[in-house]
Amino acid sequence: MPDRPMRDAVAALERMRAQLCDQPLDSPAGPLAITFSAGVVENLPGETVAQRLERADILCYRAKVAGRDRIEPAAC
Repeated sequence: MPDRPMRDAVAALERMRAQLCDQPLDSPAGPLAITFSAGVVENLPGETVAQRLERADILCYRAKVAGRDRIEPAAC
């Protein structure tokens, strides 16, 4: 979402997370709960794609450590 402000990107991911997690996944063992965690970063001038992905990955890991099933935005 390169042309959206951080708050709009976070809101879109929250909606997606809620819809995904509200529908258990059917399996032979019974319904499985789904969790979704993500890190959200803004594009920084001069930053490579690899650097951006690394920052987002760190935030995603932080979201998982903090309890999973959450969106972790970068500090603005």
